Amino acid sequence: MNNQFNQIIESLEFLKEDPVAIKRVKEKASELIVLLQQSSEINLDKALRELEELGTSEIPSYDRTLLWDVISLLESTNVIMKP
Repeated sequence: MNNQFNQIIESLEFLKEDPVAIKRVKEKASELIVLLQQSSEINLDKALRELEELGTSEIPSYDRTLLWDVISLLESTNVIMKP
């Protein structure tokens, strides 16, 4: 599971550093990196909700695709953590 967290963090880092990504996506990626580094189940749920909200707003399709990739990783990690 630690590998999945690393993959999620790397994807968010990519979004944060992507010169094409809009400012709102970069800011949210930075916030979520800090949140997920605490790696509790509650933080996973919160990160998932926040990304889903951002993914439904008016953002470029490229950014939305990257967000949905991270959401997918979070969902699979969340399923593993639940009993």
